[in-house]
Amino acid sequence: MSRILILDDDPRFAGSLTSLLEGLGYTVDQALSTEEAIEFCATPPDLLICDLVLPGDPPGVAVDALRAVNPDLAVILVSGFFSDGDPVQQMRRRTRADVFLHKPFDFDVLVEVLRQQLGAPATLSEGAQEPELPADGRLDEVSL
Repeated sequence: MSRILILDDDPRFAGSLTSLLEGLGYTVDQALSTEEAIEFCATPPDLLICDLVLPGDPPGVAVDALRAVNPDLAVILVSGFFSDGDPVQQMRRRTRADVFLHKPFDFDVLVEVLRQQLGAPATLSEGAQEPELPADGRLDEVSL
């Protein structure tokens, strides 16, 4: 079973995203800061969903530490502050991130990215199920 680490300083967003991903059958951990994310080096994730704007050390520090123990770590950058542009592209190059998603993002897009990065989640016969989302399919703090 694939492990995902969510690094986001918004506990409500991280918690809601965790519930949705666990519903698909992934094992999910949360970190609210770069320092907390580094603690997961002992049991490194397969994929990191990482907010671009965090208090304390920049997210690239956590990516470097996690990649030191799992060189195949897939990274998805997310941000509600940046939509794209030079800061996002710099961080993508710095972290060798596979994907950038602007918050709020369409959960179906995230699921497709996860399937590309990790393979299919647990099957419905194993108890996993697609979460019910608003009609527009967007994942944001309001819909969580």
